[in-house]
Amino acid sequence: MNPRPTPPTPPSAPDLSGFRSLLVVKPSSLGDIVHALPAVALLARAHPGLRLRWLVRPEFAGLLEGLPALEQAIAFPRARFRGPLGWCRAIAWAVRLRREQREGPELVLDLQGLARSALIARARCRRRRGDAVAGLTDAREGARFLHRLRIEIDADAHAVRRCLAAARALGAVVPEDDLDLPWPLPQGRLPDWWRSEPAVTDGPPYLVLHPFSRGHGKALSAAATDVLVQRLASQRVVIVGQRDQPAPPSSSDHVIDACNRTSLPELVAILRGAAGVISVDSGPAHLAAAVCPGPVISIHSRADPRKVGPWRADALAWHRGSLAPMRQWLNGKGPPVSGGHRMPTPAELHALASAVLQGGRSSPTAGSG
Repeated sequence: MNPRPTPPTPPSAPDLSGFRSLLVVKPSSLGDIVHALPAVALLARAHPGLRLRWLVRPEFAGLLEGLPALEQAIAFPRARFRGPLGWCRAIAWAVRLRREQREGPELVLDLQGLARSALIARARCRRRRGDAVAGLTDAREGARFLHRLRIEIDADAHAVRRCLAAARALGAVVPEDDLDLPWPLPQGRLPDWWRSEPAVTDGPPYLVLHPFSRGHGKALSAAATDVLVQRLASQRVVIVGQRDQPAPPSSSDHVIDACNRTSLPELVAILRGAAGVISVDSGPAHLAAAVCPGPVISIHSRADPRKVGPWRADALAWHRGSLAPMRQWLNGKGPPVSGGHRMPTPAELHALASAVLQGGRSSPTAGSG
């Protein structure tokens, strides 16, 4: 059996002083884009002469409105590439992407690290102009074969630290305390219906609950969501996210159903005003860690908090029966991490609700294995 081929080792990170433009390829998902924002902001600060662009799916473009150095958000219309003629439309789009007028030479930085993003990066690159494609050493799906430059990173590090390692290699100055980072997120705007909602304008501060996820086995069941809602009855609870099924009638007058009713900037504004957030491991959890002034709790039924937990020292991450601050998960002092999948029990959900009500202080029940 022939050994598996390995790509030739490309040069390491380039000197950005030789480039006039930087295109970041990170089209999705919501959480992944949030993870990359501090690194890109630090890169822009270190190289103010670079023309900064970002290739992103249209539904996430609003997330980049807070990045002042961004000159252009290039839409990646993924939905148009589905169906029998999808490849034809994709090729035509890639040709237009390559021909687009821009300053040169350009570095295309593939932070997504998948085959599709690497192909996009190569389609954009024109070598005769001096363009180059850079990727990270944790790239998957054969993407590394398409990267002409490779930036060495620790594949076991948190997603934010992997992006920061790339920024550091490209000349950015990363703060020593990397848990205290600038988050160039938009201020957002509250939805038009917000102030006409009696439950919003009257009563105590509100908490945000985000129980939904398209990831397999990550979403809370209706019964689990109801446990949290009832335990949080002393506060107003705003439920956010994308619900696939119609909401059942609620007998709880302290609940505000904002599902399928908010844009991304509107969600940011709601999270900024929240007294606390409980979310499954998903994009809104990472947004909340960046903008919510109150406690943030993320429920990880499967994923390792050390790699994808909410990026804030005092944010709490629950994983398979254990609840601990992110500073502990990240410095190796957190609970043991085990594989498999497990959702919180009703008793653990009660404890998570109690923790957010107590300002982010975990209870023994939530931390028991």
